[in-house]
Amino acid sequence: MEALLLQKKALLGRDVPESQSKRVFKLKVLSESLSSSTSKTEDRISENRIQKEGALKFRITKTSEISQLEKELEDEINALENQRDELEAALKKVKVALVSANARLYNAREERDQFDEANNQILQHFKVKEDELSKSMTLYKAEADVCDAFISFLEDSWTFESSHIRQKQKQVNDELDKCEDYLVNLAIHVLSMYKDELGPSIANLRELGENLKRYHNSHF
Repeated sequence: MEALLLQKKALLGRDVPESQSKRVFKLKVLSESLSSSTSKTEDRISENRIQKEGALKFRITKTSEISQLEKELEDEINALENQRDELEAALKKVKVALVSANARLYNAREERDQFDEANNQILQHFKVKEDELSKSMTLYKAEADVCDAFISFLEDSWTFESSHIRQKQKQVNDELDKCEDYLVNLAIHVLSMYKDELGPSIANLRELGENLKRYHNSHF
């Protein structure tokens, strides 16, 4: 088309005059060429418009699809952001609970350690006390054995001494009886020689001898 326009300009700008027929022929050729170019241009414009309309329809369709996709993605993003916020809030709660649980665990361990230490001290105290009591019990048993042995010795000694005393008392009593009888008989024999003179005295001596026997029997 640009070439035809240049050709038309060249024809119109020529200084050498041409015949009317040639000029008309050339103009007809030029007109037909321009008509053909115009027709082709119109066809291209129509085709371009069709392509443009197709592109617009595709654009509208694509825009609608993209808008729908954007809406879906926005909804998904909003849901994910809400989920993220919920998870972050839950994470904060979990962190707070974790800190609190760690603090309680630390306190519980401290309390357990303190309890174990105090309990160990108590157990050690009881062990020392038990050892002392065991030593005391052993000592008490030894002292009790000594006391029992001493008691047995005292009982045996007392039994032996009591038996010996009883025997000695019996021997003494027998000797006293013999002496009393002898003294009484001797006194009676001696006094019988003086019976008439000492009759009342003899009676008194006999009574005294009887009193001595009764006294001896009542006290021994």
